[in-house]
Amino acid sequence: MPREPNGGHLIISELPSITPRDGVPQTAAAIAELLYFNPSLRGYCLAAIRKLAYKLVASTVEEVLALSSDPEFIAEAADLLAEWRCAGCASAIREAMDNVATFGGLPFWRTLAALHRLEGAECAEFLAHRLGEATEEEQGFFLGNARSWIRDPALVAAVRQIASTTENASLKLSALACLEEAEKGGN
Repeated sequence: MPREPNGGHLIISELPSITPRDGVPQTAAAIAELLYFNPSLRGYCLAAIRKLAYKLVASTVEEVLALSSDPEFIAEAADLLAEWRCAGCASAIREAMDNVATFGGLPFWRTLAALHRLEGAECAEFLAHRLGEATEEEQGFFLGNARSWIRDPALVAAVRQIASTTENASLKLSALACLEEAEKGGN
């Protein structure tokens, strides 16, 4: 979500609705270029790009994503790229996640969910690693939303580690519930 409106946000927000169909490629490309130059407008740019649905700017979004350290932008860009099923962008999502020490619960969850939509079980090792390094808030969001993913042995081990080491009673209960559900699912 965009954070601080400024003069440019009004124009960017309206561009998709006033762009003629034959102007979409040029408008989308121009908006995508703004991602490089104005971090405060990135959320508005992504929203406009999503409305224009011009997937040929995905490489620009991916490039800016890989360089970003803004958790909100990373989550939004990863979500857009996953929605577009952009082959090969999973490495950019991982790279961006490595740029940020602490995401906060919702951006962390949204970014991991985007990666999971792109790769499915292939990303289990990475998810388990990130889960082990996450804050309690991030772990709580993950455990509350990703129960159906916790089937892979690496993720089961990461959740077991949380359950056995956390002093947060709510987080422990959530981890134990995930483990119980994983066992019912065949693990």
